Amino acid sequence: MAEARAWATALETGDCEGLAEDLHDACVIADVERTRVDRCGDAHAEHARGECRFRLAERTLDARLCEHAAPYAEDCALHVLSASFRTWVPSGAAPGGPEEDILAERIVEAGLAVDDPRPWSAWYRWVLGAQRPLDRGACGKVAASPRREACVQTGRAIFEDRLNRARDDGTLGCASPDGAQGALPEALRHTADAELDAIVAARRPRCR
Repeated sequence: MAEARAWATALETGDCEGLAEDLHDACVIADVERTRVDRCGDAHAEHARGECRFRLAERTLDARLCEHAAPYAEDCALHVLSASFRTWVPSGAAPGGPEEDILAERIVEAGLAVDDPRPWSAWYRWVLGAQRPLDRGACGKVAASPRREACVQTGRAIFEDRLNRARDDGTLGCASPDGAQGALPEALRHTADAELDAIVAARRPRCR
């Protein structure tokens, strides 16, 4: 009972001293989440300090904190960068647009390499994911070849995700007995794209 009261008091006041080490670190993390003030250095264990800065970065959407979130620094940076898109990316942003210069700066600020394909894949998932119909041809406006390939492959992954959802919710429909595909559900519509057409043909059942 005494330990429970001490824990409750510590959570309320933010005074974590006197708690056992694991409870102390959990108390520090909880207080940082509540106040959004970086006192993560007060945690005793390295992994707790990293988790603390990860959570603070997540709460504040400041990926610069992730550089100090070891051993979770890369996971933190990727997560927070992706989560921050909703706060600054304008509606209608497209591959190869001026926002990519801003993103490149934010990737470096987060402690990642600007040529790391992972943040770019997350970026293209965001901008292509907002498209109706899906237009992988827009990836042609991306100047750097590795990023352009990341854009194209991310577009395929988005389409396959949509195809799986359509199959699972029963909206995929079927092709005619002669293999003609006919109209696709709204979620699967895309601009001219032979590769996506082939995916549909391979996975859509034929009507009986």
